[in-house]
Amino acid sequence: MIPWLHFRKVIYEIYNERVKYDTEIQGSQMTTTMTLDEFVCIYFLKTYKLRRLAEIKLFEFLVSLRFYIKQQPRAAMFALFCNITSFPANISNSEPYFNYKFDIYLLNFFLFTFKKFHEDVREFVEDEGVTLMTK
Repeated sequence: MIPWLHFRKVIYEIYNERVKYDTEIQGSQMTTTMTLDEFVCIYFLKTYKLRRLAEIKLFEFLVSLRFYIKQQPRAAMFALFCNITSFPANISNSEPYFNYKFDIYLLNFFLFTFKKFHEDVREFVEDEGVTLMTK
């Protein structure tokens, strides 16, 4: 299993790579966008070059993700974006039970804000428990 600090770094690297290739992924009006789970597979193949090694690292990443989903909100959000999990929400007792699942527009908005926050990293300090705050 991957330690949390390294795991969080890998998640950020995946987001950064996705933002980096955003114009290529969404460049054509004739194609559909690539989901994050597809991009994660491509990221591991690109990073580790060899398919077998990429599969081993991806498996290790997914095992760690499964462990951290219940403990870390960032891991849970990443799993939601990858359509690995859903967030249960029962609005009231009279209404039916809904599961909020993956939404490509939510992912695009998140990646847009992630890009904006990380354009000038000197403006923000990251602390465990507080995602991004101004200096």
